[in-house]
Amino acid sequence: MEMKVEITHKGTIRPSTPTPLSQIDYKLSLIDQLTPGPYVPIVLFYDSTTKFSHDHLKKSLSKTLNYMYPLAGRIKDDFTIECNDKGVVFLEANVSNITLSNIVNDPKIGTLSQLLPCHPHTRSKEPSDQVLLAIQVTKFLVEEFPLVFVFGI
Repeated sequence: MEMKVEITHKGTIRPSTPTPLSQIDYKLSLIDQLTPGPYVPIVLFYDSTTKFSHDHLKKSLSKTLNYMYPLAGRIKDDFTIECNDKGVVFLEANVSNITLSNIVNDPKIGTLSQLLPCHPHTRSKEPSDQVLLAIQVTKFLVEEFPLVFVFGI
């Protein structure tokens, strides 16, 4: 059965305080410059007994971006991130036609990639459009333990 992911909300989370002007340009290391893509996909699973609040997650992320300010910026060129506080993409999604156990028992890359907020090996044509962090929270509606927290860096 083909999994169908429905995006129910798309937003942007920005740092709770602006990045200081003295830290607007963040120079990438040589290792960062040589990496093939900007994302490392990570999928974390949490059961429904976990106390979870979208609002708490968004507020925590906003506060964390004050310290991890490059993640809220955009790629300026091959050597620099512009720390312009444009923010992190935050998606909320539902899956209503398949259970999590179907995915875990028979994992397929195509199915798992639908739990990611963006394709891990795709770059925007314009570097200034390339987000550095994207998060997707997916809820499985037909599951005993329906909450899946998914994010990609």
